[in-house]
Amino acid sequence: MKTNIMRNMFLIALVALACAGAYTIGWAATETDLQTVTVNVPSQLSITGDGGGAFTLTSANYLSGSESGVSTVTYTILGNNIAKTALTSFVAAKISALVDGVNIQALPGIFNNAGSAGNIVNADLTPPGSYTTLGTTDTSMENKADLSASPDAKMVINGTLPISYKSVLTRDHEAINTVVTLTVTVKDA
Repeated sequence: MKTNIMRNMFLIALVALACAGAYTIGWAATETDLQTVTVNVPSQLSITGDGGGAFTLTSANYLSGSESGVSTVTYTILGNNIAKTALTSFVAAKISALVDGVNIQALPGIFNNAGSAGNIVNADLTPPGSYTTLGTTDTSMENKADLSASPDAKMVINGTLPISYKSVLTRDHEAINTVVTLTVTVKDA
């Protein structure tokens, strides 16, 4: 009985102290720690051609107008920070030197969007079947169309673009074996 009286007196004292504001009766406590989280998606821009980096364009004969067989390179194009100003001449090609009496020509194919809906895609540059003669300065191979909903969105590209190449003799030609470097460029600004 003495124990019950002592317990009751203790509880009455606790309630009195709580009411007086000296102590707070609580059953759980919490502590908070804040962390700053940075999400980073790095910028990327790349173009990679299949086919090992070399091909040969052999003319059918030596007479003016003779064409070589066609070699096609499929380029994988990746980029995630494309400026809207980069949509014109998005992909360009050039050769390191002109070959006297020979035109090296290119024909871009259909761009295949392998990425998400809303990525930038092909905007047909040349009519189907129209080859463009390459020179020593950039020749536009591909324009892009913006399919993103937001005019301020950073544009993303993920896909493949085949480009077919051939040579055409512009005069009757002596036998030659000339090497030129073909440069294909993708730009993001």
